[in-house]
Amino acid sequence: MTVCAAGYAEAAALLPDLGSRILLTLGAKQLKHFAHLHDRLTLFARVLPSPASVQQALDSGFTQGRILALRPPSSQAFNASLLREYAIEVLVTKASGAAGGIVEKVLAAHEMGLTTVMIHRPVQPDLAVVSSVEAAVQACRAQTSVAPS
Repeated sequence: MTVCAAGYAEAAALLPDLGSRILLTLGAKQLKHFAHLHDRLTLFARVLPSPASVQQALDSGFTQGRILALRPPSSQAFNASLLREYAIEVLVTKASGAAGGIVEKVLAAHEMGLTTVMIHRPVQPDLAVVSSVEAAVQACRAQTSVAPS
């Protein structure tokens, strides 16, 4: 089953009802949104193997034993093995595209019958591309409905 969330706070709010062993694969900077769940759930963080990422995970309350420092992408078989090894019940990921290995992660979770929480990217507004200051001013006025003076 896949559950969609519009943001990190919404995803965190869903987790207690979905399972108790959670793998977060959404980037070290976003782990802070889940830190308040450490006393209720068993959280694991899959982060990049860099000192900065590991430190961000530690700062978000993850112990060294709950930090999986790995460079994506990984094969579907590797992801399934990881999910089994840590007895994961819920995978939390963001819609990061093929470069982040999302397909392999989601297929591995699906193959095992796990719930996946998918955090969607925020919708970016269409912006006009301009080549002069005057055109930029006109585009801004058009976006804000400000009449020229």
